Amino acid sequence: MCVGVESDSTEDIKERVETWNVLLGSQAEEFAKDSKRATLFVFATSRLALISLKPEMGGAGIWTDDLHLMPAVHAIFAERLLGSLIKP
Repeated sequence: MCVGVESDSTEDIKERVETWNVLLGSQAEEFAKDSKRATLFVFATSRLALISLKPEMGGAGIWTDDLHLMPAVHAIFAERLLGSLIKP
């Protein structure tokens, strides 16, 4: 598991992340099944953030708290996702 910052409640964070991932997966499957014309992507932003965004953030933190990425990180992901979907 990838945790954004150290926390006194690492087990609580781990449990929340695992619960979220299970719910997200089942809801994404349901949405994809009901929305035949939609394309659905589910990926782990925490791993991508730690690997590829820290240098881009100029040494600034990438986490708002133990669980949430900074708005600037979301903007970078959105830009990269859009760029991967719409090729020139």
